[in-house]
Amino acid sequence: MIDIIEGLDIHYRNVVTGLLLTDAAHLDEDIQNLLDEIAAEQTIVDDYLYVIESDFRRTDAMTLSVVVPIAEDKPVTLPQGFRFQSYYQLLDLIGLRLVDADSSQLEEQVMRLMAHFADRDLEPTTPLIMRPHQLHDHHYSELYVGQAERQVSVRKKVPKKHEKRETTAEERAFTHNHYYRATGFAAVGAWIKNSFNYAGSSSRSEYWWPLLFTLLYKTWKNVH
Repeated sequence: MIDIIEGLDIHYRNVVTGLLLTDAAHLDEDIQNLLDEIAAEQTIVDDYLYVIESDFRRTDAMTLSVVVPIAEDKPVTLPQGFRFQSYYQLLDLIGLRLVDADSSQLEEQVMRLMAHFADRDLEPTTPLIMRPHQLHDHHYSELYVGQAERQVSVRKKVPKKHEKRETTAEERAFTHNHYYRATGFAAVGAWIKNSFNYAGSSSRSEYWWPLLFTLLYKTWKNVH
């Protein structure tokens, strides 16, 4: 079983970065053409990597963000659509390394990485990252994904503008009003009972409800 390692970092000084549109059938050829174009004017000093920005399960249309480290502080010319960065880093990654793996083995290990996130309750922070390189006639494929602890958000219920809310004991004590926030007939009762309560304060409902009943009473009296 290939070990999955946590807490990995990647640091590059002076890189050429840009997007490459390709597919699985032409992936190696398109990347090699890109490297040859960069190497014609700059000195490549380390293994390149690419970030699969598209759905990694689709092989017919792939969008890659390619990162190529170079020696020059000021590159002469760059491929169309590519740019220079003086520093590039990826922090807190999990990853594994495969040797001479075929496409089915790569897919199997990618699914292992995804399962690792679910088992550890982690949140992916980057797309899938691949860093291939050749050493002693062996082809190595390093797979990485950024990780972070899953954040559980607790949403506090906020009362709607017109939602009736129960009065707390603290509110009644603070306002010196046992009927604070009363509505309907209770507001009319509070209006009468608090007529000589000069120490407390009232809510708007305790003003508007008695006023409404007063207007309705006067209207009924005028009609009759």
